[in-house]
Amino acid sequence: MTAAQPSSDPSLRRYLEHPRGGPTVLRIVLGTQLRRLREGAGITREAAGDAIRGSHAKISRLELGRVSCKERDVADLLTLYNVTDEAIRSDFLKLARKTSSPGWWHQYNDVLPGWFETHIGLEEAASVIRTYEVQFVPGLLQTPDYARAVAQLGHPRSSPEEIERRVQLRVQRQELLTVPDAPRVWAVIDEASLRRPLGGPDVMAGQLRHLLKMTELPNVTLRWPGGGRWPDHDPALPGAGPAGHRLSGAAHQRALSGQAR
Repeated sequence: MTAAQPSSDPSLRRYLEHPRGGPTVLRIVLGTQLRRLREGAGITREAAGDAIRGSHAKISRLELGRVSCKERDVADLLTLYNVTDEAIRSDFLKLARKTSSPGWWHQYNDVLPGWFETHIGLEEAASVIRTYEVQFVPGLLQTPDYARAVAQLGHPRSSPEEIERRVQLRVQRQELLTVPDAPRVWAVIDEASLRRPLGGPDVMAGQLRHLLKMTELPNVTLRWPGGGRWPDHDPALPGAGPAGHRLSGAAHQRALSGQAR
């Protein structure tokens, strides 16, 4: 069986040189490329599974980026797919090694559910983040005090140490807002969440001031639902409902005066 040699994929090299999202996104990139090679070679998942001493289900998980890839398995698959170019094989094997490296968030496994690990990995690699919150200020925009109040509300039986771990995780997630090439963030926050005195007046005053400060970042835009339509220059936010307005008005003034209620 013969197969056309794939050209060096720009996206593959880009993720090798400037990885974003840690192992989560790298697994997805690697799995997608392996699937393309398999389909291009006309090989079934069952045959690919046999080549790596596994099953078609294992190949499916690899191609969907749900598990990391052993270098030996990737090498065997490349051989099966008739990929002989050493430069291309080298790129694939380097990427396979990177998929096994833990992301920074793995240090919080004691307080981080498995499904949210994937969320953080994708969040780290995103170029645009759109969020709509009804009950709380979005996690990426919370102050430590507000995040602590949210954690205590959601985990009333947790120890103070565990609560602080959750707060630290949330604060570290927020670092992506100020890195070079930071994602564009569009956040729609229900006004009720800004009026709800979570953590008390002082905590809410600090949170509102923080939101105002966040709007000074060129990549962060805040809105709240208030009727009418989205301005033509604003991207539609799925599930956002009615139009939003920039943070202003009464909530704005309370933030400046420190009199949140």
